[in-house]
Amino acid sequence: MLPIGSLTALLVPLPTIRSPLTAIGDKLLNPTVFVDPPVPPSAIARSVIPVIVPLVMLTLLLNVVVEFTDNVLVDDEPIVALPVIEKLLTSILVKLVVPVIVTLPANRMLLSVEEIRYVMIIFISINISHLKYAGVNMAATFKDKCPLYTKPALDWLNDNLDPSWTVFEYGGGGSTEYWSRNCAEVFTVDHSSDWYNSLYKADNADAALVKPGDPIETAAEELDSQFWEQNFTLPTKDDESPMYNEFHGLLNHQAKGYASTICRFPHAYFDVVVVDGLARSLCLWYAAHMVELRGTIILDNSCRPAYNDLQCWLIQQGFNRIDFWQPDHIGYCTSIFNRSFPTTPEPHRRDPGTGDLGW
Repeated sequence: MLPIGSLTALLVPLPTIRSPLTAIGDKLLNPTVFVDPPVPPSAIARSVIPVIVPLVMLTLLLNVVVEFTDNVLVDDEPIVALPVIEKLLTSILVKLVVPVIVTLPANRMLLSVEEIRYVMIIFISINISHLKYAGVNMAATFKDKCPLYTKPALDWLNDNLDPSWTVFEYGGGGSTEYWSRNCAEVFTVDHSSDWYNSLYKADNADAALVKPGDPIETAAEELDSQFWEQNFTLPTKDDESPMYNEFHGLLNHQAKGYASTICRFPHAYFDVVVVDGLARSLCLWYAAHMVELRGTIILDNSCRPAYNDLQCWLIQQGFNRIDFWQPDHIGYCTSIFNRSFPTTPEPHRRDPGTGDLGW
């Protein structure tokens, strides 16, 4: 397999033509190289570019798939993780295939071959890390049979686990088996059929499939009304991205059934509530009202400003927060809330740009 670092060798090394785009490429790759006077690209080069670009994309795809496969196979046996494969392929399609297909005709008409070359190099460098993260880290939750929380948060849990705990999960995965093996009971609610079917099965691990738009639990109607009366700020991407907001679980009003699933159980039944799925603001509201008085709430991706209002509200209710930031991944945090923790230091709110919206 061709190493990703050598992919740029496939791109024809042609003389540079001075332009703003070319200047950016020059500074990124070699700030001291500027060729003058400009040399027009050859006809051969123009005919080669449409062949090279798909080859580069194919090589990228194969590298990602091979690395993904290495992480999905455990003892040479494939893990049944359809959502992981689905998300990986979606990332590849959106990040690599579609942009190339859509922009290639325009590139040939509007850009020189050298500019296309720089665009491809920059494009590859930006997106390859995203694709690796999508394939490797999502697969790891099933392979390692542990939550994809930050490592410091997982270390804290390992040191403080109580085998008698009962756990409710909004969103499952490798965490489901982790809780099942280490605690008395785990119940998981998920909105994806494929992900639901991939969840760990055991006598003490039960689950429910509740999709967006499913009806609210009757016992939760009063709690739901109280939530909306608070007028919390619930950010979405923008009015022009309904599919983005739905896919990334930002539409709290569509997840009333999902979030209220915890109300199938008696009040204070759960010692731990994990919020790691859809509509996390609404789920935090239910978690605070339904968890045992001395219980723990875990919020993954707590770095996202979208959850600011609910995190501040939790702290006001006495659920003090400890943040566990991932050392090697800037902007990724898992937070754990408990009434016994020390007073949460300021600031309580996340600054814009600390985390993305959605998952």
